[in-house]
Amino acid sequence: MTMGFPEGGRNSSLFNVGVYFRKKNPDDWQEDLMKFNYEHVGEPLPATEINGLIKAVLKKDYAYTCKQPPICNYCERSKCIKRDYGIGGIGGGATIEIDAITKYETENRSSVRWYIEVQGERIEVTTQQLLDQRQLQKLCVEKLNKCPSTMPAAKWETRVNELLTTVEVIQDPDDASPQGQFEKILDSFLTGKVQARQKDEIMNGKPCIQDPDDASPQGQFEKILDSFLTGKVQARQKDEIMNGKPWHDSDENKVYFRSEDLFIFLESRRFRYPSQHQVWSWLRTLEGDRKTFRIKSKPVKVWSVPAPEFYDDEELDVPSTVVEDF
Repeated sequence: MTMGFPEGGRNSSLFNVGVYFRKKNPDDWQEDLMKFNYEHVGEPLPATEINGLIKAVLKKDYAYTCKQPPICNYCERSKCIKRDYGIGGIGGGATIEIDAITKYETENRSSVRWYIEVQGERIEVTTQQLLDQRQLQKLCVEKLNKCPSTMPAAKWETRVNELLTTVEVIQDPDDASPQGQFEKILDSFLTGKVQARQKDEIMNGKPCIQDPDDASPQGQFEKILDSFLTGKVQARQKDEIMNGKPWHDSDENKVYFRSEDLFIFLESRRFRYPSQHQVWSWLRTLEGDRKTFRIKSKPVKVWSVPAPEFYDDEELDVPSTVVEDF
């Protein structure tokens, strides 16, 4: 403590020092605190008082009293949050600290997106995740590699209400939502120049207005998947999967592909899927399965689905000799 303790703030300051030592050295922190008291405090606390302070810190995993004097007068949150044993550090005890909230909404509020700022990171959350500390805790583990503590529900609701009073609301155009994007693409697909005159022409890639089955997101996905699996770019050998080509195993009558290549194809078709997990769920409904191939001595994770009924795996008949008629 190069600055020392302010007058009247010795006990409170030592309490925060105790919280720090307990985070840093959970096994022998009491000895560290006693040593600090006698070596760095101008008028050290008597043994009875320092023992009482140790018992207070032992009661539970306290966080720093950043908003109370005298600590609030010296708190440098931007620096503390980056320290190993600061308010967001690995020592535990720190609760979820949201610095700011941004809300994106369409004009009719049919689509709402939230972004929170935690420890300098910007994280997208749903309304349900924002209201549920456990779900936010899971997000912090996934995004920040840290597991903050939760606070009492009433205190959390108060904190969320405080943030909502200063929330930044940004207007999204209606077609910016996943549903809006889908509807825009769907309209283009259904009203394009290539239309089916008869139901049988659906097999030729033409939409039939009379058939509503393909209007669902899953129906659209299945149609694009068929295009991906049976398109012009096909692998003739299993190794070509690494080049982004689906491979048809005629023995098993399955088509194998990497999921990342499918997602690239979906993006090229401007298909806005809800999430990767939803796409994987759709694949499973189509009897999709995961498998690991060894290609060039490397493990490659692939998906497989039954080959479409109209899968064209036949090679063109090429004559052995060509007779040129001049």
